[in-house]
Formats: sequence, structure tokens, C-alpha cells
Amino acid sequence: MPGNNSHSFNVSEISYRGVPKARSVYNEFDSFGLLLGLERLPSERNPEYKKRLLDVFTRRASSTYLGLLNGMTRELGLEWYRPIQITVDPGHPTSKIPAIVFKEGYVYIYSDYINQEIELEINRADELGDSYLLQLLVDKINNESTVFNISVLDDSRQWTRAGILINQSSIKDSGTLSLDDSHVQVLGVTNLIPGTITLSDRETYRLRVDTLIEVNAIGKYYIDHDNGVITSFRNPREGSTIHYKHNLLIFEPLASPVILRTIQHEDFQRIMYQQIVDDLGNASHGIPTDLGADIINELLSVVPMYWGI
Repeated sequence: MPGNNSHSFNVSEISYRGVPKARSVYNEFDSFGLLLGLERLPSERNPEYKKRLLDVFTRRASSTYLGLLNGMTRELGLEWYRPIQITVDPGHPTSKIPAIVFKEGYVYIYSDYINQEIELEINRADELGDSYLLQLLVDKINNESTVFNISVLDDSRQWTRAGILINQSSIKDSGTLSLDDSHVQVLGVTNLIPGTITLSDRETYRLRVDTLIEVNAIGKYYIDHDNGVITSFRNPREGSTIHYKHNLLIFEPLASPVILRTIQHEDFQRIMYQQIVDDLGNASHGIPTDLGADIINELLSVVPMYWGI
């Protein structure tokens, strides 16, 4: 503009450098996310966001162990996966019920779950141990166990921490299920564990017999444990239920990149605190280990609190 105080500049001579940032345009997916309490992650595209939104309905978040894992895995945009496959060794006696249990920082291998016979107890939380990484855990079980064989399904995960395998077991609990209106109940699972089957209709299922041909009167029933079939003389009463456990002979344990541990758990406390053994061989907690000190300091940095042993 004309005048003594006017100034001018050439836009073409201005140089500007910066890093472009991706921004998602608000759409219907964001509306659903608002309703479900799940915001879109930075630069997250619609297909990935849709997958996380649907996951809200299939993997419910809660204050339980699994609920916390569900929520944190989803909120961080991570995914569940199955990195290994566990199979029962062909030479394992059929008279025994094998089982593998992942619990806190340990893996327990049972040669006979019914009689609680443990073949191996493996510490997978010790950074200096031989099972801290997934591949090391696989190698140890393959080399030392006569019960199970393990193969790696996802090679990209083999050198991650073995703690990615969440608390779980090859022994599965059915919960309380309704029975069909039929004298032949096909449960849809195999390898039922003897002694774990509970039937609410005590009149129809009063006396368990050893062969199918013996089911010849009211109250008698036969259980085919291998194939998961229960046969009775008559149909069960309306509203009858069943509860049982069955064993997976081929087991692909579930894993999450989120590793969740319980500080109050005895196994974890043994890792958090140095163990002092008295003259009688009893162990008690001493001062924190390096891992324990790191965890305590991290907690104190977030929420002021007191701690003690």
C-alpha cells in the first residue's frame, strides 16, 4: 500500500521447512469410537480402526486379568497372536492326563494332571535364566520334557520374552452349559477328563456304567471320554446343565505383547525381592532385587505411595 510506513516482501523468497502430520477426517468410525470409548490412534486408517472397534465386542475389557489385557492390547493398537503349537509326545502313556500350565512367571508341565505329577517347573521370568526368551523356552521343553513337543508358528516372535504367553492351560473348563433335549449329548470337544464331569439331573444320570450296552434303565448313563459323548437311557429334564474339563492334545497358547504381572502373587514376589533362607530352609522376602527396585521406583514416579515388605 502506498505511504511512508508501507512495507513489501517477496513471497517466493520465503523458505519454510517442516514435517507434515497426517490427520484423519472425522467420519462414522469416529462416531462409533466415541460411543464405545475407543479413540482413533494417530494416523490410524479406517480398516485398522474398524478392526479395533469390533474387538470391543469380542474381547471385553474389565478389571480382571484377562479384561485388563484385552483393554490394554486394544488401546495400544496391538494384536493377539499364537506364536507356538504344543503337542503331546506320541510316546506319552495314554493312561495319564498330560497338561501344560502358564502361570505368572512359571511354566508347569504335568505328566499326569489328575495326580498332580509335575515333570518340569520352568522359570520364564529370570532374565539370566535359560527360558526368558520364547525360543529358549521352546528349546528347553523340547530337550527336557518327555510329555510335550513344541514348534514355533511365528518366527518373527521367537526372540521376544516368554512372558508374552498369558496365564492359561491346556486343561479347559467348560463352565456351566445347558444340555440338549436328547439322550445322546455330543459335547463338541474330545478328551474329557474323568472325575471332572458334573450333571445337574441326578435322576437321569444316577449311575455311570462302563459300556454303552449297559445303558438299559432309567438312571444309567455312559461317558465316551475320548470323543466327548454322553449317552443316557432317556432325555434329561428341561433346564439340565453340565460342567466338565477337557484336555487339548494340540494346544496353541494365546500371546499378547502386553505382559501383565501381579505384584501380590507369590511367584512374582520371589522375583521382586531377594530371598532370605533361614536355618530351617524357609524363605522370606528381603530387600528388592534390581527388577523389584525398578518396578517400585517406576510406580512411585507415577503415583506417590508407600511400600513395604
